Amino acid sequence: TGKVQAGLLTDFRRTFSWNVGVPKRTVLTLAFPAPGLRATTALDTCPGVHKYSFTTTSAAGEQTQTAYCGNGPLSQLTFPGTTSLVVGVPEGEELKADAFTATVTPSEIWSAYVTPDPDTLIKLSREGKEPDCEVCVDQKCDPMRVTLLKPTNASVEFGCPRPQDLYKVEVNQDI
Repeated sequence: TGKVQAGLLTDFRRTFSWNVGVPKRTVLTLAFPAPGLRATTALDTCPGVHKYSFTTTSAAGEQTQTAYCGNGPLSQLTFPGTTSLVVGVPEGEELKADAFTATVTPSEIWSAYVTPDPDTLIKLSREGKEPDCEVCVDQKCDPMRVTLLKPTNASVEFGCPRPQDLYKVEVNQDI
């Protein structure tokens, strides 16, 4: 739980920061007390309400920033990696003592066993880096590409629920 000290310097505009680390292949969910949040832009100042800024770091080290204002319909947000949260609180306003609750759950994994035919090369690759996902063959992982060379039963796992939307498959066979 992200806790704050009640009544701390309420005559000033304050900024509270938390860095929430999570293990690989997990998802971070932050739940907020009512009233919730509403999506906004980094440029919005959120007059009269708290401003929430999130920076999420993917498994590949890429950072994504999002912003929200208080008093909205969203009661929870989910992030695919380590997340930094900064809350700006206007002068005279209070941030609830339990500012948020964090839970970590395993990422959805898609897996299969693949046995290439002899003299067959299978390449799994993708173009973009978003959303956060990686492909693993026999527990060796890469967010962008892997190649299956040996005609053995290989365990292939993707760290996201719909890898077919991100990755392409090339099958090359020597004849």
